[in-house]
Amino acid sequence: MDYIKQLNAFWRLLPNNPLSSNAVCLYVYLLSKDNEFCWKKEFTVPNLIICGSISLSRQALDRARNELIQKGYIKYKKGISNQAGKYVIVSFDTQNDTQESLSVDFVTQDNTQDDTQDNTQGGHEVSTLNKLNKTKLNNKLNKKNIKKFGEYENVKLDDEQYEKLLNEFPNDYEKRIQSLDGYIQSTGKKYKDHLATIRNWARKEGYKKLEKVEYKAIDTEGLTDEEYERLLRERRKNV
Repeated sequence: MDYIKQLNAFWRLLPNNPLSSNAVCLYVYLLSKDNEFCWKKEFTVPNLIICGSISLSRQALDRARNELIQKGYIKYKKGISNQAGKYVIVSFDTQNDTQESLSVDFVTQDNTQDDTQDNTQGGHEVSTLNKLNKTKLNNKLNKKNIKKFGEYENVKLDDEQYEKLLNEFPNDYEKRIQSLDGYIQSTGKKYKDHLATIRNWARKEGYKKLEKVEYKAIDTEGLTDEEYERLLRERRKNV
């Protein structure tokens, strides 16, 4: 993969497949790390290192990474136990595209086979751009862009539901997904709405939704460097 060509292709694709500022920042960081690792097939970066390097909370990192995955910019495999997850940058370099890098799942699982075939035959950045535009259109036409979560992939959430889950259970959303996933796998039970089920289980546990912290405007011009840094650290704890 050519770093400059990949980065230039990314900026050209971005207007047609937009990302949040945190997702853009994360992508540029991961691309630089992949370049640093000499373009390995897969590479790992601990969450703690990423958060410290680009000033993101863990919850903000999860949202930005999920956004990059959903929109086809990266592939990610969660690490086992305390191991760091594995990243793959989807190649948009026209000279070095491979069948593997072009076969990334740009759309829902129902469209995976058609997308892989089109990308493999094209092999060019123009084809990739067309595919991203097609993905955007398909997502609008589909009733809901459903994703599967959990070890057994029994928990089904659309993008809006997943975002709500992250906001409502920022500290243990993964644990709650795994609990429901394992329960469905072992019992064979079916639920109409998995987000509603997780919420109901949380209510029975006595879980209280975290209150959003609102800050008053502060004049920082009169603060010393030490006071300003302390203020930033306090606010980051509540992100």
